[in-house]
Amino acid sequence: MNDVTGTGMSHLVTALNTISSRYLTDTRQVDETGLSQQRWRRRGEDTPPSVLALESIFQDWLRDSISSRAAAYVVKSSAGQLGRRYTLIPYAMILRRDVTSSPTHGVYIALLFDERCQHLWITLNQGISQFRDRFGPTRSFEALRQGSSLLSELMSAPDGFDRGPVDLAARYPYGQAYEVGAVYGRCFELERFDESRARTFAEALGNLLGLYETIPLALARDPSFAGAVGTAADDERMFQEMANQKSSAVPPIEIQDVIKPPPKRLMLGSRVAYQRNPS
Repeated sequence: MNDVTGTGMSHLVTALNTISSRYLTDTRQVDETGLSQQRWRRRGEDTPPSVLALESIFQDWLRDSISSRAAAYVVKSSAGQLGRRYTLIPYAMILRRDVTSSPTHGVYIALLFDERCQHLWITLNQGISQFRDRFGPTRSFEALRQGSSLLSELMSAPDGFDRGPVDLAARYPYGQAYEVGAVYGRCFELERFDESRARTFAEALGNLLGLYETIPLALARDPSFAGAVGTAADDERMFQEMANQKSSAVPPIEIQDVIKPPPKRLMLGSRVAYQRNPS
């Protein structure tokens, strides 16, 4: 990713420092019971500085960073929808246009802040909706994990990236789906994030983008196929283990030799015949 200038790097530093230092204060409040919860994002209210930093400065930086191939990608970011509470895990996404238009489907690059906004993860991630449709709510998380594992085995990790899952300190299912759905991830601490770290961040994002472009289209559009393969393999192993346990639990039975008496002879005129034993 060589599209970003030095000025662009300073914009990235400003955005991430603003998000890490202000987001919790801007978007959370203490209720009458003393518990912290997300504020409502109401229409007509001024947008907090950290939300502007995410949805304007950081999003613009991402678009500038891929400007030479912008026609192939959609960039989105969000701190939560209007009329709802601010999200616990603010994010930005880079989506291949030929793969998906939504982070609920397909494979995409997800830039995820943890719930404390002290770390930013660059991840190759998967939407959970297709897994829920294929496996149902109770099995979707396990299938998502299996899909991540299989996809990571089919590709080589970019420099500096580890196989998923990642740690967002998520307390609720939607954040936990991002954790489990990560195929690869790399974490950046936001404390004292400077231009040197910004250049490393941009390089890491470029490396992951290069890998994203090589994923076969059919698999990128519906990664739940990979989850189905992994789940089937687990089911087969479970069946074999159960069969082995059952066979080992049954004591061997010694089969005794039984000597049967010879069949009775009957005289039919001058011929000798033997009576059949139906047993």
